[in-house]
Amino acid sequence: MEKRSLKACFETLEDPRVERTQKHKLIDIVIIAITATIGQARGWREIRRFAEAKEAWFRSFLELPNGLPSRVTFARVISALDPKELEKRFEEWTSQIRDYLKPDHIVLDGKKANRSHDRSKDVAPLHMVSAFSTNHQVVLANEVVGPGKGELSALCPLLQVLFLKNCLVSIDAMGTRKNVADQILSQDGDYLLALKSNNRNLWERVKNRFEKWQETKDFEGFPYQYTEDIGKDHGRLETRKVWQISIHKKWKEACAEWPGLKSIAVVESTREINGVISTERRYYLCSLDLDVKRVARAIRKHWSIENQLHHVLDVTWQEDQSRVRLLNARENLAIFRRWTLNLLKRDTSYPGGPKVKSQRAMWNDAYMLKIISH
Repeated sequence: MEKRSLKACFETLEDPRVERTQKHKLIDIVIIAITATIGQARGWREIRRFAEAKEAWFRSFLELPNGLPSRVTFARVISALDPKELEKRFEEWTSQIRDYLKPDHIVLDGKKANRSHDRSKDVAPLHMVSAFSTNHQVVLANEVVGPGKGELSALCPLLQVLFLKNCLVSIDAMGTRKNVADQILSQDGDYLLALKSNNRNLWERVKNRFEKWQETKDFEGFPYQYTEDIGKDHGRLETRKVWQISIHKKWKEACAEWPGLKSIAVVESTREINGVISTERRYYLCSLDLDVKRVARAIRKHWSIENQLHHVLDVTWQEDQSRVRLLNARENLAIFRRWTLNLLKRDTSYPGGPKVKSQRAMWNDAYMLKIISH
């Protein structure tokens, strides 16, 4: 695939304005908005202030035929952009990362921007499900949850735009559905789905059988692999034991409805904090043959989407506090934030996380130009 720069992604973006109102070039507006987002701008006023502070620099590579757009112009134009078209450009640009990074574990999970609701118009907060590569910590694609719907409705549409060959896809219990498993397999991927009481019959059967095995220390001929590791951090001692158990002939009938199901994974986490010990067991459905090291790694890294994506969006860009409520605008700014995160993650020339790189980009024009030139 031909490498496309950030600017090239927007050169053919359709301008939603009628010609007589196109005082400012669309590409200038979008590039300024994304660059300001890298600089931690969170709304229209901050985007405009960032543009004012960097006007001479922006003029070095943008045309700006009528000066800087106003705060109102940024709001009006970005609100008019079609989020689906913007997401398409995001996925096309991100595919370049995918082609050379080759992610092997993808997590799907949702996040709400809680302050983006509008009670006066009965509009719920923006709820977006993202696909996240844990081994490279970049967002691959996004899907907005429709009004009155749950995250489950966004999973299959999101999966359909992903390249899943040789990837292991993990989803929490809300995604443990046969059609989701079938979708992943149809795209040559494998699944790791959390098994909880929302699939009560199978969950109880697996839970009861495993508890019996633990009591008798006898796996009754079921092939399995086992691994464990011990971690100590901030005064907490945690022991993680992982079993991956192959689907035995005794379970074939019970599991026959699950497409491609080959194994069950069980994680037992024992934590000791200030002398207090707690133990938790979690169960997973998996389409992989026995490979407990890979499964254990994926289970542990599944929650990196919370720390490396959701937490970063809230801490660096305060997404959860965003008061942008125009429907298209809040979706488009959410895409800009995820695009920004990928741009910062992609750069390896400067140490530190996204917030550190974002600050450096604010202070160093040469570094900011390098970031947006990817």
